[in-house]
Amino acid sequence: MSNMEQIEVIVAEAMKCGMSYGEFVAKNPNYAARLSQIVAIKKKRGQKQREIK
Repeated sequence: MSNMEQIEVIVAEAMKCGMSYGEFVAKNPNYAARLSQIVAIKKKRGQKQREIK
């Protein structure tokens, strides 16, 4: 997931909550960090699966 895709996900979540991007990030500062961690974990799992095959 690129940075642009992460921003799109955050904007979508913010819109669900009726907030702007800035408001959402200010109220949920760890949300973007968790997104990045999830992406990193998925990449690692994918690499491990390729090594096993």
